[in-house]
Amino acid sequence: MSATSPHDAINAFVDRLIEEKELHILEKDLVQEIRIDLVERAQDKVNMAIITNLPDDKLDAFNKLTRTGDLVALQKFCQEAIPNIEEVIAQSLL
Repeated sequence: MSATSPHDAINAFVDRLIEEKELHILEKDLVQEIRIDLVERAQDKVNMAIITNLPDDKLDAFNKLTRTGDLVALQKFCQEAIPNIEEVIAQSLL
C-alpha cells in the first residue's frame, strides 16, 4: 500500500474482476451498478479485515481517527498498527 491507496487497490481489483468475468460487454449503466456494488463489498471486506487485525489497544485511536476523515493519517496508522497490512488486505479480497 505504500505506492497506492487502499481505494486505488480496490478500484483496480474491481476493474480487473469485471474484465476477467467479461462483464464489460454489458450495458454501460448495468456495468456501473455492478462496479459500485463490487467496490462497496470489497471495501466492507477490507474494513472488516483491518478491524479484526487491529490490536485491541489500538481500537479507540482507530475509531477517533476514522471520525476525522483524514484518509492519509488513517492509512499510516493502519500500516503502523498492522505490520502485514498488505497481506491482510490481499487475503480479504481473495
